[in-house]
Amino acid sequence: MCIIRRLHKKFYYLLPVIALMAFVVCMSGYMRQKESAPQKELKAKVRRIVYEVWNKGNTDVIDELYSTEVVLQSTSSKYINGLEANIRRLENRRILYPDIEFTINEMIVKGNTVMLLWACKGTQTGQLPTSSVKPTYKHFRLTGCCFFHFEEEKVVEEWEIYDRLTLMQQLGYKLVPPKQNDNN
Repeated sequence: MCIIRRLHKKFYYLLPVIALMAFVVCMSGYMRQKESAPQKELKAKVRRIVYEVWNKGNTDVIDELYSTEVVLQSTSSKYINGLEANIRRLENRRILYPDIEFTINEMIVKGNTVMLLWACKGTQTGQLPTSSVKPTYKHFRLTGCCFFHFEEEKVVEEWEIYDRLTLMQQLGYKLVPPKQNDNN
C-alpha cells in the first residue's frame, strides 16, 4: 500500500497533463479528417497545377484550371493578366529551367483560397530568345508559397512569393552595392 501511495503522490499531477495530451492528439487527428469535399477538390486542382503544368510543362490543361481573366502577382514580375500571358510565363520558366521540379510541402484551404507551400529544384540550362543572359548551368533549390483564389472552380488570381535574391545568388549572380556619391 505504501508504494502505491508514493506513486500516486508522484504521478497525481501528471494525470491531467497526460489526459490533455491525449485529447490534443485525438483532436488533431479529428480536425484533419474534417476536410470537406470542396476543399479536397480545390487541393486536387492545385496538385494538378503543380504536377502537370509546373513539373511536366503540360500547358494543354491550363484552360481547365485557370480562368481566361486570371491575374498573377509575383515577387519576380509585374502583374501578368490573362491566360495567354500566364502560359507564356510558364513556357519561359520551362525554357530557362527545363529540369525544374516542384514538390508540395503543405496546402491549406480557407474558403475559396488555397495556400501552397512548395520547394523546387532545377538547373538553369536555357536561354530566352529575347534575352542576352546566358545559361549558368548552375543548380538551385528554392522554397516559396503561392495563394490560388478560385471562382467558379477556376483560378482567378495567383500570388507567387519566393526569395528571388537567393535564386540569383545560387545561379552565380552577385549583389553589387551602388557606388557611393561623394556629395553625400
